[in-house]
Amino acid sequence: MSGMPPPNRADQRRAGRPATDRSRKRRSSEASSTGEARSTRDASSPREASPAPVRLTLSVQTGKAAGDWPVDRSQLRRWVQAALEHEAQITLRLVGRREGRALNLAWRAKDYATNVLTFAYGGQPLQADIVLCLPVIRTEARAQGKQLRDHLAHLVIHGVLHAQGHDHERVREAQRMESLETRLLARFRIADPYALGHTRGLPTPDLCNGRTPCGQAQSLAA
Repeated sequence: MSGMPPPNRADQRRAGRPATDRSRKRRSSEASSTGEARSTRDASSPREASPAPVRLTLSVQTGKAAGDWPVDRSQLRRWVQAALEHEAQITLRLVGRREGRALNLAWRAKDYATNVLTFAYGGQPLQADIVLCLPVIRTEARAQGKQLRDHLAHLVIHGVLHAQGHDHERVREAQRMESLETRLLARFRIADPYALGHTRGLPTPDLCNGRTPCGQAQSLAA
């Protein structure tokens, strides 16, 4: 401004002079050191831990004339683990049509082999046996246009949910259970199993014989 005397050095110090190159470098270095320290603290600070998986003891059995499991044990464990809500001891047993029919007749008075039977014993940890009839599952998968692996995954998860008290006898129960199954299967990139040929929320039809596709029983004969 014209007419104003230039400030003396003391006034310059009080007013604050523009930073020299050296002071810029020092401040930049200090800021960098502070940033590195903050970054180090952030990296070392505890992060929110993801919840530990529910503890599972899994037994896998194969009955006579059942054939071979279409997937390995580790995949079966992943399916079961995904559906678990509580600590559990679970046995998966693959059976042929004859054994499946005998069990269904003995425990549910149904004279046919069904795809999955759940035998839940309760307790802490939860104990349950889930019986899967491979010939029926294979026939259903073919009739419904599904991959055998995908249909098996659905029935394993379905059986585990049954063991924990989920059911589909009533409309609201069916809606909740089907929605949960669909979300769990999506984790494995498996499509909604109820999308074709089924009205969501109604008791699930068995495309092979028109009967209820799965069952629960109180115990399993030795």
